[in-house]
Formats: sequence, structure tokens, C-alpha cells
Amino acid sequence: MKAKPKQNRKVRNILVVACVMAIGLTIYWATRTSKVSAGPDSPSAAMPTAHTEAAQTQPAVPAYYASANAAKPYPKLIPAVYYQQHPLVERAYADAARIPGVLAQQPCYCHCDKSAGHHSLLDCYASDHAARCLICIKEALLAQQMTQRSSTPAEIRQAIIRGEWQSVDVGAASR
Repeated sequence: MKAKPKQNRKVRNILVVACVMAIGLTIYWATRTSKVSAGPDSPSAAMPTAHTEAAQTQPAVPAYYASANAAKPYPKLIPAVYYQQHPLVERAYADAARIPGVLAQQPCYCHCDKSAGHHSLLDCYASDHAARCLICIKEALLAQQMTQRSSTPAEIRQAIIRGEWQSVDVGAASR
């Protein structure tokens, strides 16, 4: 019978530790920024979120290269296969690999040029940054769609600056 109070104390201590950890994780996830993290070691990245408030309140056009040649050599991109469990993310990374010169000439409205030192939208796909950012994904999908319609990188950039990426249907893109 004396073992029961000791066992109850152990269970209570475990519950306290679990609660403290849950609160800590909640605070971490609520306050984290869009900075680049460790890399593709965790292919089961969380679904990306939109940072539309930041995109709408900052009027300056984020960084981009004036030409594809100015961006060379391109950064090594994360292979799309790392994100097989997330079709939308996988599609965006595959599109980035198809049109790196176009993405190098595009600004990224999650403003990772300021928070992560990125030089263009292409840099988002050299890490797991884009896997966590719906803005990066929508911009790459728009760039791919417009490239398929023979739009120039400058035309795509103007569409991104106008905010046309906001209306990209990610549901259709993930199928």
C-alpha cells in the first residue's frame, strides 16, 4: 500500500513535465518567425501557413535578381521527393527545380529577404523554408502557371507584386 502514494507522485510529476513541455511548444510555435531552419532532415514538415498580414503591411518590393544570369550559380535546391507526403509542397519544389531562372527574378512577399537573408524567391527552395510558407508556394505555383503561358519573368514579377499569388488555388495544385 505504501507504493501507491509514491506511484501517484511519479505519475503527477510526469504529467507536470508533459504540461510544461506542451506549453513551451505552444509558445514556440506561436512566436516562431519564417527564418530558415535546419534543412530537409524532417520531410514531414507541417503544412505551410500564410503570412498575409506581413505581406499587406509592407509596401516595399522584396529582393530579387534583375536577370537569371545575375543569380548564377543557382543555389542547390531541396529535391521535391523529400516532400512526397505533402503533394502541394512537393509540387512547388518540383516547379522550382523546373524554372530556377524565373524564380531567381521574383520577390518573395513573406519578406524572407529581411528575416532570412534571401535574395529572391529561388532561395526559399534551397531549404525547407518554402515547405512552411504558403506565400512561397503560391508564388512558385503562379510563376510556373505563367511560364507555361509564355509570360516573361518581368511579367510574372509584376503579377506577384500586384498580389496575384494570393488567388492561386492550392487545392487544385495539390491534386
